Amino acid sequence: MSDALGIIWNRNGDNVTGTIVRPNVERGGLDTVGSVTYTLEQAAKVAGQLIDAIGGKQ
Repeated sequence: MSDALGIIWNRNGDNVTGTIVRPNVERGGLDTVGSVTYTLEQAAKVAGQLIDAIGGKQ
């Protein structure tokens, strides 16, 4: 099991779901760690916060 994490984003109408995944090197593929669903407005705000957190500029 790897410690690396990723986020898969999917849009469904006016909502966006981020699914946090981790590679499973033993069986090949991804394991779901958790997920969160936002409105489009909330997702835009969170994306800005993530960019700020990693040192980017909006």
